Amino acid sequence: MRGGGVRQDTGRVASSEPKVSAGWPHFLVRAALEDRWWPGDVLRPLRHALVNDVFSYSTGDTEYEIESVPMGNHAAFTRGDHRVYFLLDTGEVRCVDDGDLGASLEELGCPSDAVFSGPRPRGPSAVFASSEGTVFVSTPHGTTFRTAGSGRPWEASLRCAVWRMTEDDRGGLYAGNYDDGADGGATLYRSDDQGRSWTVSFRESRCRHIHTVRWDPIEGRLYCSFGDHRWLRGEACSGDYGRSWEVLRRGPAHGHTDVAFTSRYVLWASDDNSGRIYRVPRGKHRGCAITGHRQNIWFVVARGRQVFAGSWTDRGAAALLASHDEGDHWQKIMEFPVPEGRGGGFCNDSRNLSAGGWLYVSFSGNRRSYRVRRASPSAP
Repeated sequence: MRGGGVRQDTGRVASSEPKVSAGWPHFLVRAALEDRWWPGDVLRPLRHALVNDVFSYSTGDTEYEIESVPMGNHAAFTRGDHRVYFLLDTGEVRCVDDGDLGASLEELGCPSDAVFSGPRPRGPSAVFASSEGTVFVSTPHGTTFRTAGSGRPWEASLRCAVWRMTEDDRGGLYAGNYDDGADGGATLYRSDDQGRSWTVSFRESRCRHIHTVRWDPIEGRLYCSFGDHRWLRGEACSGDYGRSWEVLRRGPAHGHTDVAFTSRYVLWASDDNSGRIYRVPRGKHRGCAITGHRQNIWFVVARGRQVFAGSWTDRGAAALLASHDEGDHWQKIMEFPVPEGRGGGFCNDSRNLSAGGWLYVSFSGNRRSYRVRRASPSAP
């Protein structure tokens, strides 16, 4: 570890393959690991025996570099190039160079509602930059702002808080509400004019909000997840740029906070305190759990075969996990204790890996930010 200020013990890489599948009927193993819900979750003991718990992973960073980010921030974003955007504790937005965090590329000022002083309202803080250079900031106060660049004024773009945004290969932007759903439930909006106006792309009026939305550049599809209704929450996809949607799955086993894509899989992260990441082979509709139980997986970010996942926990500690082989094996590269009860974890991520392979994350418990990447020469 370099510069992180966090003690790490060298540990082994833990496998996410079933641990004791020998002797169990194949159909029972598959049923326990598939993304389906059983009455009373009767297969939970078998699932716990088959899949590693997050807490069972040893903590080690021998394959990864970890650095502290020298600025307090509430959100970060990179499109995958050298530009990294931070929503600072002061409410200001700054763009820096991935190769030199001290080199400011743009000072974008402060949206009027984004000053983080005193008690913070519940809700997300997010920053996003489009391919045309329009920058968006969402605050817990319930407004999403936009600006066309440094020296340009900030203006209200959406009258709701947003957790995640994405852009398709035609420049269409998508943003999902993250509030109580009072204005129509879980709603995903689309903009074709850089956020000057929005139309409804997807809506589930019986749920509250949109947890995530991502464009899959490999298959040219949009994916989103919505919650929090126990029986109606789920995930959906669109193959026509958000004009129509197919709901893939619903129900208790589908409390997904995020989605990411590797070369061969679609990965869904779950926040229902099961600690699961489901891995769905491309072209299939059903996947299997590849991580364990007892935590909320708050985000998952992937590129090529590299995957990172961060947790927000109700118990003991929160962890940042990494896999260099699409989830076949996992390593816990950072772990922080948190107070008992809900309230600590890796609360935001940069949504993509930067040009240098860095993932930017923040931990809510110590209000510090970090960046991490695989140190191997084969890292993306």
